Parts: sequence; C-alpha cells; structure tokens
Amino acid sequence: MLRPLPAAGTEVRLHLGTAQVEGVLRRSRRDVDDLPGGEATAILRLAAPVAAAAGDRFVLRRPSPPEPLAGGRVLDPRPPTGAPWRRATA
Repeated sequence: MLRPLPAAGTEVRLHLGTAQVEGVLRRSRRDVDDLPGGEATAILRLAAPVAAAAGDRFVLRRPSPPEPLAGGRVLDPRPPTGAPWRRATA
C-alpha cells in the first residue's frame, strides 16, 4: 500500500529496515481506487531479495537525486503472479 502513488515504471530505492535495494514500481492488477486515505497498491520488482513480512513499513526514494517519493506498508511479500494469480482472484 503506497501513499502517494508514484507513476508506474518509476525507478526507486526501497528502504526497508536496514536494507536498501534498487527496484522498479509496477502497478498491480489488483489496484483498488477506493482504499482509505488515497492509498493504492503496487508491485515492486527489486534487484535483490529482501526480508519482508506483511505489515512491515518502508520508504521509497528516487535513486538520484535521493528525495522521498512515498511511504508504504507491505501487504503481501510474495504476491501470486501469472496463472496462480488468476486462480487466486475472483
């Protein structure tokens, strides 16, 4: 869950705990426009794995110049993709 939502395809640096990892923001197929407080869902494609659990909070920054983009909370550290995603959703 992100607030505010940067544009899809934006290169980001994820700060989660002590980890700092480069990645790209992808819009989720499960986007919901009416989340409370203007929040939205997205998928981060990271350059390296990180230890994350549901509920962990994180910060996204631009790689250069390093300015904050958004803050958020991990909803699902390993979301289903492809065919399993289609079976997991209504």
